[in-house]
Amino acid sequence: MKKPHLSAILFFSFLLLIFGCATQTNLSDYHPKSAEEKEVLDFMVKWEDSQKEKNLTKYMACFHD
Repeated sequence: MKKPHLSAILFFSFLLLIFGCATQTNLSDYHPKSAEEKEVLDFMVKWEDSQKEKNLTKYMACFHD
């Protein structure tokens, strides 16, 4: 394999990695299909908010319910 081809492959692999990781979806954008999924989604959103706020009381309340 020639060196220019290897450089191009590495460059495009790097771009794919960067753009693949940059397009993440939000948990709140998910639409649950059943009541069980809705309960799990509500818990995960509540847990995610407590993590973002770094609120230990809110975090522990997630597991108390």
